[in-house]
Formats: sequence, structure tokens, C-alpha cells
Amino acid sequence: EPLTGLNIVCFPSGRLPMSVLRDVLRGAHDKANEAKVSILGGHSIDDNEMKFGMSITGSVSPASIWRNSGAQPGDVLLLTKPIGVGVATTAMKRGVASPALCRAAVSCMSLLNKYAADALRGTGLIHACTD
Repeated sequence: EPLTGLNIVCFPSGRLPMSVLRDVLRGAHDKANEAKVSILGGHSIDDNEMKFGMSITGSVSPASIWRNSGAQPGDVLLLTKPIGVGVATTAMKRGVASPALCRAAVSCMSLLNKYAADALRGTGLIHACTD
């Protein structure tokens, strides 16, 4: 279970208005609340490109860890989010993504992995997993 988080921000303060940073941090706060994570603080630097992430700590029983190394022949590949979001975000950064693609990518990236994990936990079907 996730417990605490730290915001990690790279922000081009000379190129973007601070309202952009405020909106990003508000969104992070909302998602942290949805995940029941307490944000304890964070780190920020001035950078040429906007970057944001969270470092999350939590607890898990060693017997319940899903590793990325246990795939077995015959396992089903389950995608909880579409492939291609990285291509979409690159198009967004370059200003060539359609509004519909932008909405779809943001919607996908805004969905917590928690819901897929909750649906699969306890099924005994997971041999390997990655985000």
C-alpha cells in the first residue's frame, strides 16, 4: 500500500507562468489524495524543460510483491493502459498532437494503476508485472 510521497519538480520558471506549476501540484495533490498518499514535501529545481514525478514509499508483504521477472510461458499479456502514450506526449510537446489525442493521453495518464492492481490482487494470476 502506498503511504507517503515526495514531489520532484523541474520547472522552467523563465519560460512558463507559475500558474502551470500550481496546476501540476494541485493535480498531484488530488491524485495523492485519491491514492491515500500523504505528500511530505519534495524537491524542485529550475530547468529548461518541465518535468514532474513523485517518489512514493509504502509497505507490502514480501509474499505479495509482483516482480517484473516471473513471466511464464502461456501467461496472458494484460495491458491496463494503451501502448503509445509516450509517442502522444512527444507530439504534445512538439505542438503537433490533435486536441483529441491530448485529451486521451491526459485521461490515460491520470488513471491510477491502483484500480488494475486492486482488480488483480488475490487472483493468483499474476506471475510478472511492470508499470
